[in-house]
Amino acid sequence: MSPELAHARLITTPVRDLPLTTASEVWSLCAVIYACWTGTYLISTRDTTQSTPDLRKELALGQVKPWTGTRPWPFTAFEETIASGLQADRARRPTARALQHAFESLA
Repeated sequence: MSPELAHARLITTPVRDLPLTTASEVWSLCAVIYACWTGTYLISTRDTTQSTPDLRKELALGQVKPWTGTRPWPFTAFEETIASGLQADRARRPTARALQHAFESLA
């Protein structure tokens, strides 16, 4: 769930559907890649027994754990590509196509 969707969920009722955007999907994809690569959830540095609303509050702020201490090894270009999709400001995230090209250029 992207920061903007987490924020929207905090201020709406759970039965209301939230509109997905390409920007929120880019954030979610990068969050999943981060979690798969590091083996850790990218937002919370606190106890993992936090309630869902507490996690959504953290997520709504768009704060991401620093790479140091979570990554299995340094891979600067890979980190920069993932980080570009994890921008709190959705307008600063790459398009899905730009993200695709960035990952392809790593090969």
